[in-house]
Amino acid sequence: MNEPGMSSLAGEAVYRARVRGCLLGGAVGDALGHPVEFSSPDRIRAANAERGVTGFLFAGDSDVARISDDTQMTLFTAEALIQAHRRERLKGIGGGWALLVRWAYERRLETQRHPGPETPHPRRAAPPDEA
Repeated sequence: MNEPGMSSLAGEAVYRARVRGCLLGGAVGDALGHPVEFSSPDRIRAANAERGVTGFLFAGDSDVARISDDTQMTLFTAEALIQAHRRERLKGIGGGWALLVRWAYERRLETQRHPGPETPHPRRAAPPDEA
């Protein structure tokens, strides 16, 4: 986890940044691939020119890239594993990771029972200069 010559605190910061980068990179890749997830290469090229997908594809007139259930499951899994690690480290109670992951998946399933927002939230306007 630590780079040679790096303090434990600095090594922890590097590790956390790498984990966040992996999660963010996975979400961005999912948002790029989600609109064409089950399409053949020929169909993707027919709809998006010869080079295929070269950027985000937005639904309708939206400017919001959407993730799929793959990213949702990844984030719920990561949350459960963080909880399990914290529980083991702070309380000395190990072995609960399987139950915590199950509970996380049940929470994720519950989110699927409710409709999402009709339209994306409007973008926030930049605050006026207070000069």
